[in-house]
Amino acid sequence: MFFDLNVCGDGGNEQPRREALAMALQLGYTGVAIPHIVKAVMHESDRCKLRPIKPDVLLAALPGVCESTKFHRRLLGVSNKIPFRQYSRISVVVVDQVQAAALNPSNPVLQSYDVVAVQPMSQQSFAQACTTMEKLSFRIKSSALTDAAIETLVTMTRGRNIILSSGARNACEIRGPNDAANLATLFGLTMEQARAAISKNCK
Repeated sequence: MFFDLNVCGDGGNEQPRREALAMALQLGYTGVAIPHIVKAVMHESDRCKLRPIKPDVLLAALPGVCESTKFHRRLLGVSNKIPFRQYSRISVVVVDQVQAAALNPSNPVLQSYDVVAVQPMSQQSFAQACTTMEKLSFRIKSSALTDAAIETLVTMTRGRNIILSSGARNACEIRGPNDAANLATLFGLTMEQARAAISKNCK
């Protein structure tokens, strides 16, 4: 099973999201997470409002989705009986202590989501994410780091427990699981670790 846990955020237009999820489905992914991004202090209004898109709507979103899905799943060794899951994700951009203080597992807003991600924007918030938020996952945008810093992170973690997601904003930006794994090897992951970053590490 393969996952992309950051696909097409919750903007106002649903058509790009339908097309992106249809593309993920036909490329062989078995699960995706749609993020809601919080850049300020979290409020009750940030509770999850996401409703999964029905399978028949996804199959109609792009031409040939059903046949392409079967083909790619066969290539990837994924059973057609495994359902396509849609998860909710909250991505919290953390700049200061006030935002960090809201990031605790008992927060009802966080509990309304399937996946919680933290995006530290400073060295201090990154250190806090690594020490006091161990029950929460957090992400590091590769665009914010040099290649050397990414390779250092891979070395420090020994390539373990890394989750790779696309951040795709539309269907054209989604890559298949094998392509995503190949890209991850450029940062020092072995192919086994790269495949784990889009499969078993996501469970």
